[in-house]
Amino acid sequence: MWGFLFCDQRIYKKLMNVMGGCAASRCLNGRDRMRLKKGKSAMSDAVSFMDLIEAGDLDGIRALAEQHSTAVHRHMAYERPWGEELWLPLHHAVRLGKADVVEVLIEVGSNVNGRTRFAAGPTKARATALHVAVTENQLAIAEMLLKAGAEVRAQKADGATPREMVEAMIKAGHEEYEPFLKLIEQYEKV
Repeated sequence: MWGFLFCDQRIYKKLMNVMGGCAASRCLNGRDRMRLKKGKSAMSDAVSFMDLIEAGDLDGIRALAEQHSTAVHRHMAYERPWGEELWLPLHHAVRLGKADVVEVLIEVGSNVNGRTRFAAGPTKARATALHVAVTENQLAIAEMLLKAGAEVRAQKADGATPREMVEAMIKAGHEEYEPFLKLIEQYEKV
């Protein structure tokens, strides 16, 4: 289940157009639907930021971030095989490979060094968006994050830096990660 954020009528209508009536309607409870029909803001369980990210709705993301400036810093639940992790919207956009959404999230103030949360152990716990970009083989997004100030030496809960992750992938025979190594070396010099 994704974390839900509040929205106003204009964002709800936009989501209805992108997702279709039934899907967007399920994001609201009855009271919120009535409030939106009257032109008021929904007060609970309204629109999932993740739905906007998945739909690539750049205007909807901007509008939601404008209406709720802390929304880009709010962790959302992401179900993993070992339990629930809490990811920031930026992590989700990186995982999906949505470079245009990543760019907008950075533009509206997402913390490029924000961390996932999880109590203990799994390899993605305490990961930055750069760690996720390496895991998902998103070179262009990794470069975008580094240009925006992502910490190239950030460590996850297991102590791994993006460089160590890339080196492990190359050692395991994944030559497609070699451009990552060059990119990381470029930013380590700065």
